[in-house]
Amino acid sequence: MSKGKPASQNNRGFALVVVILVMLIISFLASQLIMQVRTDMKISANHKERIVGRMLAEAGINLALFRLLDKPAIDYEEKVGGPVLLGGHTYETVLSTGKIEYYAVSESGKIDLNRAPIDLLRKFLAFQGLEPEEVDVVVDSLLDWRDNDDLHRVNGAEQDYYQGLDTPYIPRNGKIEDPAEFFMIRGTGELRGKLDPYAVFTVDNNSSKININELSPEMLDFVVGGNEEFGQMIREEQELAPQGRLTRATFQEITGDISLRNHLVDSIGVSKIYSIVAHGRAGGFSPQNADDEEIEDEDQAGSAGARPATRIRVLVDTAKGFQYHAWRERFV
Repeated sequence: MSKGKPASQNNRGFALVVVILVMLIISFLASQLIMQVRTDMKISANHKERIVGRMLAEAGINLALFRLLDKPAIDYEEKVGGPVLLGGHTYETVLSTGKIEYYAVSESGKIDLNRAPIDLLRKFLAFQGLEPEEVDVVVDSLLDWRDNDDLHRVNGAEQDYYQGLDTPYIPRNGKIEDPAEFFMIRGTGELRGKLDPYAVFTVDNNSSKININELSPEMLDFVVGGNEEFGQMIREEQELAPQGRLTRATFQEITGDISLRNHLVDSIGVSKIYSIVAHGRAGGFSPQNADDEEIEDEDQAGSAGARPATRIRVLVDTAKGFQYHAWRERFV
């Protein structure tokens, strides 16, 4: 007749199971704690980089203002990129804490939503990929948005249309006051997310034409028809031109395009209202070896552009010192 195992052996087996379960629970809790600590550290690091990026972007704004308003007695070539602040050119300053990129353009280099000729608006909308019938809708709706009556054009829209939307609103029936209003106009939904209205539109260009010496990167892309090679050639010619003044003749010689001839001017200093755009990107850069460290940074983070950055866009009137009309920040 067989005998059962002693009670002490059964207790030891049960204790072993309990110990294993306790160890598993402790291991799980420890792994969760480690993950939480790593997450908190990452959040803290991102928050720090965000703050540093914002400070760098704000420094870019101030540096651009400094160059617009003053004649600093420093070595331009070594410190800030040349004796003339060229409209639309992106300048870069590298610090041990990160990188600053900025550019400044007069509002004379943008399309004024209140003054631009219809033909220019049509060309721009077609360049953005809208079909002819879609262009008709946007143009007529823009004109209806600005006029002070309730009679809509053939392809336009007035208050009855906007009041019938899921989120109704009332058209301005007057001059546009902010470029962002463009996306409130019927037919512009196709372009939402494809363009920054503040980069291409304005309400502060007293001329109905585009100043080719004050082109934002987005406007440069438009006037050269999307040809990057022509855009680069124009920037290079502008750097060589006296006081950075590129003539219309040189522009047309480079592009060979006369379709915008009647919509372009080559004046300098015609507007005292400027857009300044600055990017601040935190990182382990150094002024002595920025290129090598950026490559190393790409190996660690996938790409340098993946690092947190802050973009600040300001609208400033330099007629009397400086006065901010708008300040917009965006984390990218």
